[in-house]
Amino acid sequence: MKTFLKNYDVNQLANIYLRYKDQFNILPDNLIEKLHIMLMEQFELIADKILFTNESCDDYEENKEFYKKTGMIKVNRLNNNSILFPGELNLYFRAWHDDIHYYYNLPFGFDGELQTFYHHVSLISDEQIKQILFSEIVLQTAYYEKFGKFPDKQKVILINYEKLELPSTINCM
Repeated sequence: MKTFLKNYDVNQLANIYLRYKDQFNILPDNLIEKLHIMLMEQFELIADKILFTNESCDDYEENKEFYKKTGMIKVNRLNNNSILFPGELNLYFRAWHDDIHYYYNLPFGFDGELQTFYHHVSLISDEQIKQILFSEIVLQTAYYEKFGKFPDKQKVILINYEKLELPSTINCM
């Protein structure tokens, strides 16, 4: 698997999220449609092992044990507000994303999210969709790590993450 941000600074990534203007409104409709179709295809591959719940699913170890025992992944239906993935599509994204976490034993937290992102993009050929997922997964998680909460307003930032040059303060590989 190809990795890009071998050395990164979470604070700088969070600042990218803060600094850049939301680009959701300039995404072409056909790109959003392509993203949604891709997401639905990925969800169909795992739909039989997803259990939607109103319970908290924030405890990685607890959910990993549940996954090991049952083969099922719990996905929380609550706080389901996304401009990028409206309605059930956000739940499908959560399911696909969490499936990667548990299948590859990648804990929650920035390093696990970064590795999960790499798995996502290894399955995708469209560069703009990869950039959208970088914004959705990596930049939002960096924001969370820096500020202790997710952003109040979700953004979509198209940035060539392969060419980012960040001074190293944390080595994740």
